[in-house]
Amino acid sequence: MANIVVIDDEEDIRLILKEVLEQEGHTVTTSENGKELNINNLSNFDLVITDIFMPDQDGMQIIMEVKKTVPDMKIIAISGGAFFGAGNTLKTAQLLGARFTINKPFDIDDVVEKVNTLVNEN
Repeated sequence: MANIVVIDDEEDIRLILKEVLEQEGHTVTTSENGKELNINNLSNFDLVITDIFMPDQDGMQIIMEVKKTVPDMKIIAISGGAFFGAGNTLKTAQLLGARFTINKPFDIDDVVEKVNTLVNEN
């Protein structure tokens, strides 16, 4: 299975994603922000799941840094939209390199399906 990193400032989201994805057989590392995570070590991962709106370093910055460091990294962006609504934000995340986007609150089965789709790609 895959080695996944989940970056989200909401502890509940990190814990839910970690628990569910580990039940699917994946190894999951969590981080509350991009600054806490060493972007240079991302080559150890198969997939990044990142929230967009976070303090210190937002998900857009994380996506850009990840794509610069590991261009073929698979990324899923999630967002509740904050003040701007999730639609335009998630479209921007796709333009920057996120393969899938997910609105909060999300259906956990949708997350699992998207993760498994990316993990099973050649």
